[in-house]
Amino acid sequence: MHTTPLSLATAAGLLALFVGTPTLAQSQVVFDNSANLLNKTPDILPTQEYGDEIFLAGRARLVTEFDFAYFASVGTTAGVSYAVRFYVNDGTDALPGAATALRPKSLLWDSGLQDINNGVNKVALTVPNILVPDHFTWTITFQGLNGTSGKQAALELADPATVGAVLAPATATEPALIGSYDDFWKKEVAADADSWTLYTLGSAPTDPKGNFFAVVKALPYDPPVQITRAGSNVVLSWPAILSGYVLEASADLKSPISWLPVATPPVNVGGINYVTNAVVPGVQFYRLHHP
Repeated sequence: MHTTPLSLATAAGLLALFVGTPTLAQSQVVFDNSANLLNKTPDILPTQEYGDEIFLAGRARLVTEFDFAYFASVGTTAGVSYAVRFYVNDGTDALPGAATALRPKSLLWDSGLQDINNGVNKVALTVPNILVPDHFTWTITFQGLNGTSGKQAALELADPATVGAVLAPATATEPALIGSYDDFWKKEVAADADSWTLYTLGSAPTDPKGNFFAVVKALPYDPPVQITRAGSNVVLSWPAILSGYVLEASADLKSPISWLPVATPPVNVGGINYVTNAVVPGVQFYRLHHP
C-alpha cells in the first residue's frame, strides 16, 4: 500500500500543503531475468535497435541500476560502442483486432555511448533515478558494427525471469509467466517510430524465448501531489506515468479515517494527471492511494 497524504485548508482562502517526510530507502530488484543465461544470441543485425518490454514487480519505480549482458566479437576494431534506452510503450498498436501491443515511443532515458568489449559481458549501468511506469521497453543500439567478421555484437538471451509482474498464473503443466512475454521489439526503420515490430525466435518447444538477460533495481516512489488555487477551485496534479493510484479525500484525520475516492476523474495533459475540485468550507485532506 502506498499513500501520499496532503492537507488543504480553504476556510480562510489559504492553501496549506503537507506531505510526508521522505525516508531513506534501499534499491529493490523489481525485474530479474539473470538466473538462466542461455549463452545464445538472436540473429539480428547490430545496425538495428531492439529490446524487450518488461513488467515490473512491487511499487519501486525510480530506477537506479540496469544490468544486461551482450556478446561481442569486435577484435581491435576502433569506434565501436553501444547505447541502452528506456521507452514508454505509448505508441501505435502493433497488433490488429482487439489485442493491444503499444509500440515504444516516448524516450525515458539514454545511457549515452558506452565502450564495447569482446566476449560475453555482464554490464551494470548506473541509472540516475529515472521514473518508469509499471512496464516499459529497454533497447540496445550498437554503433560501428555491421555484422561482418570482427564487427558483431548481440544481446544475450536468458529465460525464465524470476522477478517481475505475474503475467499469467501457473497451470498444471506450465509455470507462471513472469516479467516478460516470449516476444521482443525490433525497429525496422531508424527514423520511423511506427516501424517497431514484435518478433519471436520460433514456436517449437525447443526454440529459445525472446527474452534477454536483464535486472532492474529501483527505489520506492510515492508520487508527489501538487495543489494550486484557481479561482473558486483547487487543482491537484501528479505524474500520469504511474498507474493504479487513486485520489482520495477526507474531512478530518481522526481515527478511524474515512478516505473516499474523489469523484472527478483525472485528465492527462502532457503526462500530468489533473483533478479540479471546488473549494469547500473548512479543511479537506487528500491523498494518493495505491491498493
